[in-house]
Amino acid sequence: MNKKIRNEFKDFLNGDESPSKEFDARFLQLMRSKMQPDISKVWPKFVFAQLAAALITLTVCPQFGVGPLGGGHGLGHVFMSFGEAVCAAFCGAFFLATGTTVAMLALKKGERREVFNYRFRILGAVSVVSFLSLMSIGKGFDLPMLYNSPFEFSMWIVGAFLASLVTMQFSKLSLSFSKN
Repeated sequence: MNKKIRNEFKDFLNGDESPSKEFDARFLQLMRSKMQPDISKVWPKFVFAQLAAALITLTVCPQFGVGPLGGGHGLGHVFMSFGEAVCAAFCGAFFLATGTTVAMLALKKGERREVFNYRFRILGAVSVVSFLSLMSIGKGFDLPMLYNSPFEFSMWIVGAFLASLVTMQFSKLSLSFSKN
């Protein structure tokens, strides 16, 4: 059996048959779509994973008055012992790094590569939109906030952006060994 397969393979290699140009074009398009997916198709998956993780993080750590379950300050109480600016940076870092981790785990290898190619724009946008969304919810419902100054707000955005960037870089290294 093994010899028969080897001979068939040799015949195939030595043969003059080649796939049609139509097949080549379809195959190349399929491979391109797997290896370089369109960012407009990857973006919604990334955002959905970020949202799912955001809901999970809000159960243990408040963000601008939103969360945690059962009231109180959750992890915010621990972070606040380092000061308001550090608390803001830690809160932003925890919030967005968790979301980025979940998102990178949810994406396929080609999708992760495409998100990584746009990482500064994507993470910058997600940081700012997350901040504005949480701030709007907190202010809209008049929820108590742990900090309330432009400096702490900017620390939240910077902490969120940098932590998610580091998380994405780490996930690129660690997930590059996975098969999916």
